[in-house]
Amino acid sequence: MTNNSWVLFTSFTILANNYLPVNWALCVKGSMEFNDNYGVYVCPHVFKKESPILVCIRDPEGDWQFFCDDENCPENSEPHLIGVGHLTQADPTIKELTCLKPSSFAQKIHTNANWEYGELE
Repeated sequence: MTNNSWVLFTSFTILANNYLPVNWALCVKGSMEFNDNYGVYVCPHVFKKESPILVCIRDPEGDWQFFCDDENCPENSEPHLIGVGHLTQADPTIKELTCLKPSSFAQKIHTNANWEYGELE
């Protein structure tokens, strides 16, 4: 793992506290699809299947990061690079997130909730 991947992973902590809510209409459904082998970053809790995905970040460079709901996780752990197909098999709603543009995020309060979208500053 390069130092750059760590920076991308921790950018959520720095940026997510300064977001602007956006309207769902700004996301364009069907604009792209995930290839199952496409590499994304996940926190250790998601990687080990200890926690569900409740936060998704598409950073300014367009990389994808998926987190549990532990807000300290990005600062206190190492990211894992995996194929997004592992995530979409466990949670098909991940496919809805392809509408996210760089510098945006989605989050939900529990696994059965709808995704809420916002823009990173």
